[in-house]
Amino acid sequence: MSESTARTIKVLKYTDKSTHAVSVDALSYARYSTENQANSSTEDQHRRIRRATEYGDAESRLFPKAKLELKHEFKDDAISGFGTIGREGLNEALAKIRSGEAKIILVDDFKRFLRDMGSALDLYDFLQDYGAELISISDKFSSSEPGARLKFMNKAYASEEFLDGVSRDTRRGLNERRYEGFSDGHLWFGVGSKSTRMIHMKGKEKESHHDYFIIPHLAQTVLKIFECANDGLSTKAIARSLNEQGIPAPRRWDRKTGVLVESTPTVRWMDKTVWQILNNRAYLGVIERGKTRIIKRNDGTKKTLNMPQNEWVVIERPDLRIVPQDLWDSVKEKIRKYHVAKEHAGVGANKPFKYDGVTNKLLTGICKCYKCGTGFVMVSGKHGGRYGCPTYRKTGACDNSKTVSWRKLEGTIIEWLLSQFRNDEVFALIASKYNKLLHQRLSGESQELNAKLSQLVQVQTAIDNIIRSIEQGLSSQTLTSRLNELETQKQRLSEQVKYLEGLNQSQLLMTPLAIKKRFNELPTLLREKTANEANRVLKSLFRGKGEIVLTPRSKNGVEDYWAIGKLNVGRFLSISAKVNGEFSHGDTVDLEIPFELHVNSKEGFEVWDRAGI
Repeated sequence: MSESTARTIKVLKYTDKSTHAVSVDALSYARYSTENQANSSTEDQHRRIRRATEYGDAESRLFPKAKLELKHEFKDDAISGFGTIGREGLNEALAKIRSGEAKIILVDDFKRFLRDMGSALDLYDFLQDYGAELISISDKFSSSEPGARLKFMNKAYASEEFLDGVSRDTRRGLNERRYEGFSDGHLWFGVGSKSTRMIHMKGKEKESHHDYFIIPHLAQTVLKIFECANDGLSTKAIARSLNEQGIPAPRRWDRKTGVLVESTPTVRWMDKTVWQILNNRAYLGVIERGKTRIIKRNDGTKKTLNMPQNEWVVIERPDLRIVPQDLWDSVKEKIRKYHVAKEHAGVGANKPFKYDGVTNKLLTGICKCYKCGTGFVMVSGKHGGRYGCPTYRKTGACDNSKTVSWRKLEGTIIEWLLSQFRNDEVFALIASKYNKLLHQRLSGESQELNAKLSQLVQVQTAIDNIIRSIEQGLSSQTLTSRLNELETQKQRLSEQVKYLEGLNQSQLLMTPLAIKKRFNELPTLLREKTANEANRVLKSLFRGKGEIVLTPRSKNGVEDYWAIGKLNVGRFLSISAKVNGEFSHGDTVDLEIPFELHVNSKEGFEVWDRAGI
């Protein structure tokens, strides 16, 4: 080739027809955050979006020169912009993007779309994955413009910081009121509040600077509760006594004025209410605030944090003392001794005083009322003690007044239970059915493993997004909290994956001999354990999918209780293999044996579905 021959080079550029469509389907999304805002807010946002679409003010970077066809409109009323949980309108809009029915999301302002960084990054990646675009009308922002990812983070960060600032200002304002001795809006039973001055706000006179005052007739009830507790009555006994005396519960009173509200006559005293009063230091004239703080997670849910004592706001108001110091100290000492006794007995210590939470009968809470479904407990000491419906006795909300002797009920059920497991044929049938159900459950573990691995990948992606944001200097308390939650979730998922990968089905099967040995332990367990410990053993047989419903039936002109239920053998035989409390074969292998027993005469018949077993 001669030097004079010129080489011709031409650069060709193809046109991507997919981004030069004549028209593109779009949807609009609107939101307002609180019930105090006008319901018309979302309609105003949609109207501005329609106008921008109609006059061509909404321009797509992803589909240049394409006409936007507004096909769908979605909204969320009185919903926070944090996360996507509970935002049905947003989730429906994203579903349209996911299905390909729309490619563009139009919002009036980015703040209406999201207010937190974690969710903003996730949704930015979502739009990229599905080839979609977000367009904000007011600030001319597009998720497809250069540097959009960083702008996404900046806008979400600005919104997050704004809300954090509002929260700090609100707390500061409340604390100033507290330091001056005025009410912060949180009242306790026996103390009301009244306005001390009027202020002019938004063209109207408004009551302000409310001061506390003791409501005498309610303070007498508070003293009565402490005196009953000092006498050794349980919280349940105190609540029952107040209801029997016809003393209205706290929710029946107007908290500010102490005037009885007749519109709530069915509200009754509960043991939880009594417990809260017995532990409220405000009755000593010591007002404690700021003990907890509620924060919003990035998924839209809320979490309560316990704050260190050095951050509490504590105000002493001796003029608001209702309970004398010696009475308070005496009651607190009884609570302390009660907790020590409960811990020594090896049972929970979350309720005060004697008898609460301690099971002294074998079937407490296992047998259910046929009308309201509440677990039967001891409701009477007559003739050695009788089981009955606590709802009938406590609140009257159930009309089942029929009781049954504890000796007859426990004797009938325990005798029948022990008589069923003395036959080798029964053990062989149970082993066959149990192993079959266990095999079916384990065959699905591979699918569960894949699902957990997929979740693990998603969590790791979210962690990486937040770390990149922090490295770029966009750090906040909410973002740090979200990172901690994701790390905890990652650890839990990793443990679950490890467990699922290590399952060995051959080691989990049960033999008839092993089942026989397990059930032969029952008489010893019931005889040698305390009633509370034996009750736990029986709950493993009758609770979960198994249950006993006490149903009255008439026989020979006499109405007696019949125990109708299901014996959950699978739960009792379960091999414990829990990871963070989420995996247990006893929770998933449900081998049930239905039965019906006539409690009074001990005659009964069991329904052994041998074809199924």
